[in-house]
Amino acid sequence: MTTSYSPLYPLSVALVTALNVAALTALAPGGVHNVVPQNTVYPFLLFEVAVPTQLGGLGTYPGHGDLSEIELRLHAFSALQAISECQLILAKAIELLFTTTLSVTGYTVASALPLPDIAIVNLGDQTIAGTVVHEECVIVRLVLQNVS
Repeated sequence: MTTSYSPLYPLSVALVTALNVAALTALAPGGVHNVVPQNTVYPFLLFEVAVPTQLGGLGTYPGHGDLSEIELRLHAFSALQAISECQLILAKAIELLFTTTLSVTGYTVASALPLPDIAIVNLGDQTIAGTVVHEECVIVRLVLQNVS
């Protein structure tokens, strides 16, 4: 196995696998992405991952036993400018995160479930490529431990 010095790419792969399923794409036919695609179909789900905190102790460093707190941001976009459509998409995404075991290559999801402090933010209307859309965001925290 190749050591990954950052959990972001393996986590992104795991998130696409866990979230790009029929239960979610039925609500978000535009799919699940980590970048807004050209010729976007609405509604869709966008995700971002970041490592705001390293929790590892002495002897750990990226790629060698590090313990990363991950901030996962899920953004739902609706061309109907409807908060309810965004909320349904995000509710299903949260359900999938709590009921699916994420398989992150090179890492163990140390918090068997996402941490329970979920923030939900109404970002209002935005413009994407000339289309006015409504955006709602959920912020979830995960903890991943490198297994190398």
